[in-house]
Amino acid sequence: MSPTWRENFSRNADRVVAAILRARWAPHILAGGALLTILVRVRVSPSPIHWFSFGMLVVAVSLLVLLTWLYRRRPPARDYLVPSALAAMPPVFVGRTTEMNQLDACLSDPRGLRVAVIAGPNGIGKTALAAVAATRLAARYPGGTLFGDLSREPHVASGRRNDDDIVRDVLGAFVTGLGRPDLPVHTALDEQFRDLAARYRPVVVLDDADDPELVRRLLPSGADCAVLVTTANGAAFDGHGWPVLELQPLAEEQSMDLIRAMVSATWVDDDETCRRIVRAMHGHPNALRLTATQLASRSGSHADAIRRIYSDPVTTLSALRHGGAVTVALQVSYNLLGDDERRGLRLIGCLDRVSFPLSALAPLIGADEAETLRVVDRLLVAGFLSRNSTDPLGVPVYRVSEDVLLFARQKFQEESKPADRRRLERRRGEPAADIAGPIAEARTLLEAGQLRRALVTARRAVELARATVGRPVDLALATLAEVRVESGVAGPLRDFVPAGLIDRSLPQVATYRARRCAAVLAMRCRDEDAARRLLASIVDQCDPSKPGEDEELVLALLETARLESRRDVDLGLASVERAARICDDLPDDGIDLRARLHRAYGRVYGRAAQPVKARWAVQEAERWALRRGQHLRLAWIAYDRAKLAQPDATSEEAFRYARDALYAFSDMEHRYGRGRAALLLAELHRAAADRQAAHADGHRRRAHMHWQEARDELSECGDDAAERARERLATPPFAEMR
Repeated sequence: MSPTWRENFSRNADRVVAAILRARWAPHILAGGALLTILVRVRVSPSPIHWFSFGMLVVAVSLLVLLTWLYRRRPPARDYLVPSALAAMPPVFVGRTTEMNQLDACLSDPRGLRVAVIAGPNGIGKTALAAVAATRLAARYPGGTLFGDLSREPHVASGRRNDDDIVRDVLGAFVTGLGRPDLPVHTALDEQFRDLAARYRPVVVLDDADDPELVRRLLPSGADCAVLVTTANGAAFDGHGWPVLELQPLAEEQSMDLIRAMVSATWVDDDETCRRIVRAMHGHPNALRLTATQLASRSGSHADAIRRIYSDPVTTLSALRHGGAVTVALQVSYNLLGDDERRGLRLIGCLDRVSFPLSALAPLIGADEAETLRVVDRLLVAGFLSRNSTDPLGVPVYRVSEDVLLFARQKFQEESKPADRRRLERRRGEPAADIAGPIAEARTLLEAGQLRRALVTARRAVELARATVGRPVDLALATLAEVRVESGVAGPLRDFVPAGLIDRSLPQVATYRARRCAAVLAMRCRDEDAARRLLASIVDQCDPSKPGEDEELVLALLETARLESRRDVDLGLASVERAARICDDLPDDGIDLRARLHRAYGRVYGRAAQPVKARWAVQEAERWALRRGQHLRLAWIAYDRAKLAQPDATSEEAFRYARDALYAFSDMEHRYGRGRAALLLAELHRAAADRQAAHADGHRRRAHMHWQEARDELSECGDDAAERARERLATPPFAEMR
């Protein structure tokens, strides 16, 4: 991302103010000296002009002191996005004016940390109120808004969460939201979060809490943050020094406003039916929204049928038996579903998970994913499910509220035969399809240069791993990270790899793969110390006698050679030779790694100024890549050939190979490779313009075009080489080109 005028102005202003602050009492000394000079020169009673000068001097000194005070109190500037990680905002929000004023009063207390607890039964609208309140408070808290889910219900690919699981997941999300993209991941997430929160002052929402001590573990430090806690058990939070707001149902007129805002004019005109529905819902917002969703999809001709449903004693008895207006709305909506959708909802109760991928439900339904998707889409339209759009992996995840999950469990128990329940529960416990195949296929497609298919396959592996509770998804996540890093992903690795996977005390293959990806991203940001630490941990802990770890050790050694050869060619060559010895002991003599191995030899020999050996190594790498169909390696080999030919000022070989690499990366939609090849072509054209005066203008125009392409692509990939392209574009004569 190129710096904007606002960033440049802020940076220059910061330098000026910082210089003034470093001077400390210098402005006051200068002011005192000026005042003394005035008094000495006057010696007698001062004239009006002298008093005017003295007044202006006092005003200037006062403004300088005020500027210093404001500068010290301001929050630190951020050159990246402020987080807004709230739960899904309700499409319509009515009423709650009194509650909003009470929350504002609770969070305006300047003494200590500002915490407010919103309590009430399920379906009363606690999360919606917290989300709206946090959005309004965000204007006073520059650190943005953070949302933490404290529910203990089973989540994707996990069982019920304990306190440590919740703290790890929530703090990891908070650090990701507040931290810079290049912020390193530490094991002590609590300390890192509190440091960031004290610095940036966010609004924190802790949803569905049940234990005050768990909430205390997630509180930020300092008095400049606001925390909103929602809970169904308000009594548990009495006596902890936090104000507890008991949320009450909506009044009848507010409920009518909610219905009017969500359904068609035909229904709004039928005031009798709307009021009958509102009274049956007893002011519960979630129940009203669920019912309004069903009414909105039906014409006014169904008014009599809907009226009879809400007048039916069976509906009232069901509400009394299961308790609550939400159950009434769920029962009515359930009655309006088709047979396939009812069965799908009952099977969600059998699945017994708050969030799940599509592949977890398909085996229970006994249909392919297309048919399962049709059923799930109908349940989405009916308001029973929501689709989680915040998943950083790009894997669709569906979420069900606790009210709907309890209702689905009841329906599964009531309307399923015992034999069917036992069969479905056994099927639920069966492992999903093996993920080893998709993981291997994703890596093969990556080497073949089919990046889009490799990404889809890696996400499929993550989805299959998530489909079965208890199945580890670490290797699938690490493989997805490998695909995304190779294709040029930007942003912190913890966006799609859990921090605990990188920092695991008992590492495994997935840990080594994730650390290698983190090292590659660190090298792109020129953080060589972090990359060196990550690679050293792999080399020291990997056991080449274990399956999978031997390959990861070879790849880590090759990355180490690439890193160390920048400052010490002998260290780089030693790493490559050790990798070659391990390759000889791999199955099939490590045939799939030979192209990478010889390419590493070529880079090391090139930096050692041994062009003959470097060209031989690159030629061997090309032979092995052609033999194995590794088109991605062939593109990088063409790039290496262009780099080797670059010092030759009279050869067209460098241009030819650089263009081949650019076209190959473009065909693969490989953004990072395309950016590197464009940067190399720009440098070649700039050098040619200096050598060939007759064709200098044409070479400069091409260099300008390729630098623009390199700047755009590498900025998106988070590579510091984009800054080099910006510097070139800012220097004459390229700065005048358009």
